[in-house]
Amino acid sequence: MATVQARHERNDPNAGMQGAYYTVDIAMGAFLDTETINGGRLSPCAANDFATKPTTLAQSLLVSRGQLRYKMMLNNLQIRSNCRIINMVTTYSSDAGDNPITDINFGIVFENDDFIPTTGTQ
Repeated sequence: MATVQARHERNDPNAGMQGAYYTVDIAMGAFLDTETINGGRLSPCAANDFATKPTTLAQSLLVSRGQLRYKMMLNNLQIRSNCRIINMVTTYSSDAGDNPITDINFGIVFENDDFIPTTGTQ
């Protein structure tokens, strides 16, 4: 297993935690990684973060869609309260751009978690 560090994300393991801290672990085994519009990843890593770049346009699109999904996830987390991501670890089967992400782990610190719903939302 290879760990690919997203260079554009600030990942400060020494950041002081103020607010409510939660640990998030997203296993990517249930997500499709087919070269279709529905396929893709959820990843903060860009094509330049890998040791070897994606070899086809379809693989490059999977990486780009993964970044968009990651940004949308962050936007949805920040609807009701400010938050920041700390201690992020992304795990891939190798550090080549054609390989899908297998796991993403991070800590999330909410400024005020009183506004976060505890039941499902639309």
